[in-house]
Amino acid sequence: MSEDADRITGPDSLNVLAQDKGWGVFCDASCRFMLPELDDLLTLWRSKAGSGIPRRTALTPRLLKPYMRILTLHERVIHPHAERCYRVRVMGDAIAQITGAASGMFYEAFLPESAVPKWNAMNDAVLGHGGPLRMLVRADSFSKSFLTGEFFAAPLRMEDDTTNLVLTAGRFDARWRWQDVTNGA
Repeated sequence: MSEDADRITGPDSLNVLAQDKGWGVFCDASCRFMLPELDDLLTLWRSKAGSGIPRRTALTPRLLKPYMRILTLHERVIHPHAERCYRVRVMGDAIAQITGAASGMFYEAFLPESAVPKWNAMNDAVLGHGGPLRMLVRADSFSKSFLTGEFFAAPLRMEDDTTNLVLTAGRFDARWRWQDVTNGA
């Protein structure tokens, strides 16, 4: 794994790396969301988590239906002779309008090469933290830096108990200025 990947253990290490790299990312464990639907999703995730991380199958499509347009499911894959990488398992329409449809694709297939480390680091922070996080993200990767997004991000376990999935949900909005949002974070 890269040196940067080894440094990401949660929100604080992600924020330090984002500052060093000039990435438009801010992450915190407060989970104090501006968007009410993200509070609702946090409540749902916690109800299925009990005292740990919920299994992916506990969050059924029926339960996730209200969030499907704003939801993305990322899977960490570790190849025997390569670094870890992430694949988008599911991507909602509202997110695909910004990023382009990417369900089933590895990040390297749809992101600019310079954006892959940022996206990897965001997911590494979630998996390293082992619980839900709030992320503020500027849409720089898609030449839309006028958009700022607020996202719920949380890990999920597979049936074999490996934790290699990250559930995210959120929205980008042109009304939120990056400086204003991060100053209030």
